[in-house]
Amino acid sequence: MTELIFWTRQIWWEPSYKDFPEEKSIELLKYAYKSWVRLFDTAPIYWKWKSEELLWKALKNVRKNLKIITKFWFNFDANLNTVFDFTSYGIKKQLEESLERLQTDFIDIYLLHIPDEWNMDIDEIIETLNILKKTGKIKSYGISNTYSNLLNTFLNHKESEIDFIQDFYNIIENKTEKLIFPYINWNIQFMAYSPLFRWVLTDNSFKQLLEKDENAINRLLKHDWLSSIIKKRKILWEISKRKNISIEKLAINFLKNKKEVNYIVFWTTSKKHLDEMIRLIKHNS
Repeated sequence: MTELIFWTRQIWWEPSYKDFPEEKSIELLKYAYKSWVRLFDTAPIYWKWKSEELLWKALKNVRKNLKIITKFWFNFDANLNTVFDFTSYGIKKQLEESLERLQTDFIDIYLLHIPDEWNMDIDEIIETLNILKKTGKIKSYGISNTYSNLLNTFLNHKESEIDFIQDFYNIIENKTEKLIFPYINWNIQFMAYSPLFRWVLTDNSFKQLLEKDENAINRLLKHDWLSSIIKKRKILWEISKRKNISIEKLAINFLKNKKEVNYIVFWTTSKKHLDEMIRLIKHNS
């Protein structure tokens, strides 16, 4: 069965949700937990540590019932400047800081977030992650937003214990099928994020989407194949109407029917929309 991961990237992320205060973020996280969700995805980079801090505030009393995913890639120094550090020291430091913000003794799934093959030593990274796993600081680890040859190098490392791969994947943008799926074996679990392609795969009109004051939509407007996106969405809309289902259900069923997809990573600030997503994932196609 495909599982839902609640993605906290947009929780208290300005400017997209500058009118979504901290108390509402905490309320939504608590609601997600009460509504079946047991996996939560966060990262230090998500609004300068705030996502991790809010996750702890919301769910500190039910930690033993959760699985927490967080990441390492870059962090911030005292002046909030971006600092990239893939060294053993840097990885351990980022982990300790995440553990402190989340007020937990371990991370369930620790992901390497957007690797840079020119500024890292894969041997050192794998060795460090294995040490952290043996000491119980992390239960498992994986890799996010990494493709083809670099991904293959990680997976085929003689000491690799990678269990998870996370990437952008949906019915419109499916490059993952060529760049990642060929490298996945039976013991690797895949997490698909942005299942609704930045809200394009919803029953909102495209005009409404383009009028939204939201970072993801602004990026979409700059996409070099926007016309292709509009064309694909129109085709999917017509298919959904013929099947008498929502375009969201069409998009979720697409992922649920892929044997490679184990998890769907989803974000929202709406309880109603979260309820609908849970329903779509839990129920049979």
